[in-house]
Amino acid sequence: MNKHNLSSFTAKMNNFSGLIDVVKKFGTAYNPSNPNLSLATLEDFLSQSRMAIKKVSDAETDYLNATTRRLNLFKDQNQMLSRILDMLQSQGVDKSLYHDLYLVVKQIKGYNKKQSAPAETGESKPSKHIGAYLTLEKRAEDFLQFIEFLEMIPNYKPNQSELEIAALKAYQLKLEQINDEVNALENTLTYARHKRDVLFYNEENGIIILGRQVKANIRGTFGRTSSEHHQVIPFKFFSKIGL
Repeated sequence: MNKHNLSSFTAKMNNFSGLIDVVKKFGTAYNPSNPNLSLATLEDFLSQSRMAIKKVSDAETDYLNATTRRLNLFKDQNQMLSRILDMLQSQGVDKSLYHDLYLVVKQIKGYNKKQSAPAETGESKPSKHIGAYLTLEKRAEDFLQFIEFLEMIPNYKPNQSELEIAALKAYQLKLEQINDEVNALENTLTYARHKRDVLFYNEENGIIILGRQVKANIRGTFGRTSSEHHQVIPFKFFSKIGL
């Protein structure tokens, strides 16, 4: 085993599981005085780690699916705005009002250029995309401002149902709702990762510390040159910084 193979939490969990399997072979000869190192406790921590990793995986899936749905919802906004401006121009709207609307549209489209989908690396990191996601929230707010401007124009009565004020308001509400959903799922994901990290890296009884203590106990019980010690040498437990 090497550091690269232990880079994921699943690999860390499997490493811990492998250590437990070896220790079980020692039978009653493995009898640590530290209750945290008992087989029952170790297996309980292993079970918790499986659950913690699954919760993070599920939360990541929900979060990434929601961000994809949000991008899909926003992607047609620019064309919609351009169509509305063209419609207003064809109706001979007051130039000053048209200019105000144009500036709002320009602002919204400017945000769109900054937006990108989350990179699917080893572990997605919402914090790296906070700026982009706040941008989408601002786009939803500015779109509402745009609609309020449109309502001030008496002769804005498009024949296309999707461009009517009621339809635009419904669309804007969907933008707000998906933003709220993504923010909530990001909080869930952040919390799940925190709980997982504590389980693995707690300095008192985290899995990494327990793994090291089990190996120390085996050295103390059987000796450094024993076959028992040689069986557990391959199991490495690196700290978070050491990854």
